[in-house]
Amino acid sequence: MRYGSIDQKSQGGEELYRMIFDHSMDGIILADPGDYGKILSANPAACRMLGWTEEELVGKECDAISDLQEPTLSALLDERTHSGSARAQLTYRRKDGTTFPGEVSMTFFTDSNGEPRTVAIIRDITDLKQAEGVLLESENRYKAIFDNSLDGIFVTIPDGIILAANPAACQMFGMTEEELISAGRNGTVDTSDPRLNSVLDERARTGRFKGELNHRRKDGTIFPSEISSILFKDENGLTKGVMVIRDISERKKAEKTLQESEERFRSAFDDSAVAMALVGPDARISRVNDAFCQMLGFEKSEIEGRTFLDFTYPDDIEPSLLAHKAVITGEKPFLWIEKRYIRKDGQVIWCDVSSSPVLDSKGCPIYTVAHIQDITERKRAEDTLAFERSQLLSIFDGMDDVVYVADPYTYEVLYANKAMKERLGVEFVGGSCYREFQRRSSPCDFCTNPMILKERDKPYQWEYYNPTVNRYFMIMDRIIKWPDGRDVRFEIAKDITARKKAEEALRESEAKYRNLFETVQEALYIEQLIYDEPGNVVDWIFEDFNPAGFELLGLKDIGEAKGKRGSEVLGCEVASFYLPMIEMARQSSKAVTFQYRSPYVDKQFLTSYIVSGDRLVSTHVDITELKKIEAALRESEERLRLLGDNLPDSAVYQYAHEPDGSVRFLYFSAGIEKLNGIKVSDVLRDPSTLHRQIPPDYFERLVEAEARSVSELSDFNMETPMHLPDGQVKWMRLHSRPRRLPDGRTIWDGVQTDVTELKRAEEQLHETELSCKVAEAVESERQRLFDVLETLPVMICLLTSDHHIAFANRSFREKFGESGGRHCYEHCFGSTLPCEFCESYQVLETGQPHNWEVTTPDGSVIDIYSFPFTDVDGSPMILKMDIDITERKQAEEKLRDSEEKYRNIVETANEIILITDKESAITYVNKKMVDMLGYTLEEFIGRPIWSFISEECKPVVKMKLEKRVQGISESYELKLIRKDGSSLWTFLNAKPLFDKEGKYMGAMSMLTDITKRKEAEEALSIIETARKKEIHHRIKNNLQVISSLLDLQAEQFRDRDNIKDSEVLEAFRESQDRVVSMALIHEELYKGDGFETLNFSPYIKELVENLFQTYRLGDIDISLNIDLEENVFFDMDTAVPLGMIVNELVSNSLKHAFIGRDKGEIRIELHREEFTELESENCKSTNFTLTVSDNGVGIPGNLDIEDLGSLGMQLVVSLIDQMNGELEMKRNNGTEFTMKFTVTEKDNLAQVGLKSQENG
Repeated sequence: MRYGSIDQKSQGGEELYRMIFDHSMDGIILADPGDYGKILSANPAACRMLGWTEEELVGKECDAISDLQEPTLSALLDERTHSGSARAQLTYRRKDGTTFPGEVSMTFFTDSNGEPRTVAIIRDITDLKQAEGVLLESENRYKAIFDNSLDGIFVTIPDGIILAANPAACQMFGMTEEELISAGRNGTVDTSDPRLNSVLDERARTGRFKGELNHRRKDGTIFPSEISSILFKDENGLTKGVMVIRDISERKKAEKTLQESEERFRSAFDDSAVAMALVGPDARISRVNDAFCQMLGFEKSEIEGRTFLDFTYPDDIEPSLLAHKAVITGEKPFLWIEKRYIRKDGQVIWCDVSSSPVLDSKGCPIYTVAHIQDITERKRAEDTLAFERSQLLSIFDGMDDVVYVADPYTYEVLYANKAMKERLGVEFVGGSCYREFQRRSSPCDFCTNPMILKERDKPYQWEYYNPTVNRYFMIMDRIIKWPDGRDVRFEIAKDITARKKAEEALRESEAKYRNLFETVQEALYIEQLIYDEPGNVVDWIFEDFNPAGFELLGLKDIGEAKGKRGSEVLGCEVASFYLPMIEMARQSSKAVTFQYRSPYVDKQFLTSYIVSGDRLVSTHVDITELKKIEAALRESEERLRLLGDNLPDSAVYQYAHEPDGSVRFLYFSAGIEKLNGIKVSDVLRDPSTLHRQIPPDYFERLVEAEARSVSELSDFNMETPMHLPDGQVKWMRLHSRPRRLPDGRTIWDGVQTDVTELKRAEEQLHETELSCKVAEAVESERQRLFDVLETLPVMICLLTSDHHIAFANRSFREKFGESGGRHCYEHCFGSTLPCEFCESYQVLETGQPHNWEVTTPDGSVIDIYSFPFTDVDGSPMILKMDIDITERKQAEEKLRDSEEKYRNIVETANEIILITDKESAITYVNKKMVDMLGYTLEEFIGRPIWSFISEECKPVVKMKLEKRVQGISESYELKLIRKDGSSLWTFLNAKPLFDKEGKYMGAMSMLTDITKRKEAEEALSIIETARKKEIHHRIKNNLQVISSLLDLQAEQFRDRDNIKDSEVLEAFRESQDRVVSMALIHEELYKGDGFETLNFSPYIKELVENLFQTYRLGDIDISLNIDLEENVFFDMDTAVPLGMIVNELVSNSLKHAFIGRDKGEIRIELHREEFTELESENCKSTNFTLTVSDNGVGIPGNLDIEDLGSLGMQLVVSLIDQMNGELEMKRNNGTEFTMKFTVTEKDNLAQVGLKSQENG
């Protein structure tokens, strides 16, 4: 191969620059400093950082990505102008307008054309700024805590030097911070405190201490403190301490005060003559004094630790426990209760218990202090007094008189007996007497309290009417002593309402009697009888008489009769006329009434005599006119009777409705016997004799009509059938008119008429009219029916029993034509005999409708309904309705086929198909879901979909369901849980379902199993992460190698004073060749299919060709002979060192082997020797031999490989050792290097990232 032109010598350097430019993680921008900072190029990192493509950035000025007015930028440009480079932090602007902080390093240089250029390397320091912000925030929080803490804080070092003190510490010690720092530990701590050494020892041993220690203020006073100290190391590794000091002087004083208080309490508690106990919230006694023990007869050890319930009388346990609970819970501030205790000797004693709680700092009860006083003797006295009092009150409660006690000053009712409560119906005790008894808002103006308070030992009696209860009372009031020592008003009130009412009634009765006596129209006389010696009435004296009696006597002056004898006023003859009647009354024990014509005046009287003792009361009513009316009435009734008895087919009657609701016939003419077959006497005696002939329903109507008539006083008219005793049924018309008498009775005058023949005539006329109407209606309905049948799209016909078509509608005629009365089988099917398949005539046998289907010869399917029918003449017929359902059948068949196809598709689909209702309950799943989730069909149906969804997906599904209700269809990924607990990833397509009214009914979803895809994505994510790590790892390794190579190259010039430019250029060219050998590996990997292994043979060819182009040596003709085994794949750990070895050896031959010659040959060979396959790892362990030789001048024989001082040969030896290989050099006809090494040759199709995963 020949060398190219010299212009290509810098290609390797350009490629190295491009590789660094393209792969740098920092943004690199090349700009023209003289043209407003116009951007000439930008690397990918800068594009990503700024959000622009390189094409978009090129040509823009720097103000597109930064603010030219920013002061930092101006200073940066000034520094760059003076020094040629500068570094600063600026704010950069992205394409979307957002900004970010960046650290920029600018360098000024001149390109090959002499144009000034600026390279800016930008690093995004957002994370650094955030970290600085967090640090600043942390420092600010520390500063805020340090400065504002209420506790004193020292920052110290272990030897006692104070480095800093906060304001609280300065205030606590009375010093400034400078004074505290100067004072140190010895100036702030009470060094005489024996606890100081143990504090320092424990902090030195454990790194922390918390406890108490005495400190000294500036004024020398000592104060107790609670300290918390901890040691830490600062950023320089220096041990420091933080001490927090709290002044507990006040707390110590409080503790001392508390101790003194407890001592006083102990003394008062233990030495008290009153029994005392401390009781916890759980009712357990924690402490008692001697007085309590003496009272119950127990030792302290027998009481303390037990609950007070153990010594409480059983009946008092529950109220005691409730009262204790009320105090403990704060419901009551203290407790006072009387209860019974049981002494050790079994004796029961009464005690007065008062208790109050002792609270902690939070207001919660710690225990209660109970004071117990034995009140057994007092209770006995109270019981005796209460018994006597109850006896007295029982006596009061047994009285019918009202008894009550009230405070005469406050008017409070202290007692009211049972009689008072029953009469007034309320509870009075506790109320005010004037409010409860009188319903007043202030004391009564007639109150007797002032009088009885003045006359304390004297009772006061008075009468009073109480309008509140409408009662009269005879009251006795006086002042007595109440059990509590008060003077109280004692009142007994006797109810005299009955007496008062009797007196009032007597007065009213006398007034009424006198009024009646004076105003009555009858003549009334009160007379005193005069007897002879045998005791016979011989005369009388007029004691009193009313105006009517005075008028009847015919006197002018009342004095002419009052006090006079009857014989004297009437005369002896008239007086003797009345004496037998008076004697009859005297002999009778009740009033005697009789009629007579008076001899004194020519009138008839109805007289009543009643004798009581020697008094005679007589009443005389003038009935002269009444007698005349009676005679006229008898004459009128006789005429009416004759008229009623002679009315044809009628009977006249009269009956009365009594005030008690009963009915009584007063009169019935003889016609009733002919009309109803019953006697007049029977009807007059018992009205039900006639009423029983009326049917019950008619009788109810009769009663209702009578009630309506009597309320309106209107005529009564009604017709009713009557069942006569001989079995006949007659129709009777009842007509009557009511009239109400002054005494409240209602009299009916009426006529009963036989209308049987008239009813029959009316019925016959009605039946005739009805028949005509029915016939007209039937004909009308029949015509309407035929009209409807004609319009129906259904074939309808009437068949006779002998198969004739009696009627056919339009649809039937359109199908089969006019029947002409022919047989149905003849007309419809052209048959001479009835159809064998016909089922219509079954209805004539069964009498029931029948439905059946038939397929006609033309293929039509007919749905037939046959009904039994009766013609107007009673002959049996068949009503047949034929519906052509051919299209429906075809549609049903298609629907069945469609449903079958749909069912087959659904059940055999590879996707899960799921239907849920509006409550998200499952209504249908296909077989795929059963198979994939492992549940049975029954376990799915009816259960909510949430039972099968993973927890992390439920919020997403809930949000999606809300959209589904709104009619939105969606697709998303969903994770389900199988029955065995494993996960199933699916891709869900959901569509909402709505009914015809637009209401949401649920959703249908189709789910595709994407579990493998998700697993692949997860694996791919892992591989991608590993790949990125591997790329960075490789770049780091390569850059490390480059750095090492440059360090080795620089070693050649160390300690040399004179260095030639040619030597430096040569060194850089060698380094460039080495970097190119590495870059070619990445280029080959980029071109190939894999990223892990390199096809080594093409790589070596391209590497050597690049070297030949680099080292073109004048006119020397150097040929290249390559013999490389194909398809040899090495990983990076093998390819990189081998490439560098070939680079060094070939470069060495090109530079040194052919000096002074005009031609030469370089040979490269690579062959496998033997290998061992490792199936499980998809690779082979193989021995290789690499030979690089030339036919040049060779290396002198006295030089060993190890003694060669060039950097290249040092690299070759080092890399061979790194590969655990062997190197052999031969000097026959030139120089030959043979390397033997063993590598693991990987298959090019091995999975990407395997090595990265192995390397971790």
